[in-house]
Amino acid sequence: MTAQGVSVWRGDSEVSTLSCNAAEGKDVTPPMAQPPLSLEELAAVAGSDAWFD
Repeated sequence: MTAQGVSVWRGDSEVSTLSCNAAEGKDVTPPMAQPPLSLEELAAVAGSDAWFD
């Protein structure tokens, strides 16, 4: 399994996002080579103003 994540801080608030290429833990064959969301996409989600309003 491969996982990647991003955290964005604004003031006292933090939003974290995570993308994995398998639903289960480390002993399964992932259905895809890489997580479906890139680091750039995760950063866009975590950095959205919607979370910090």
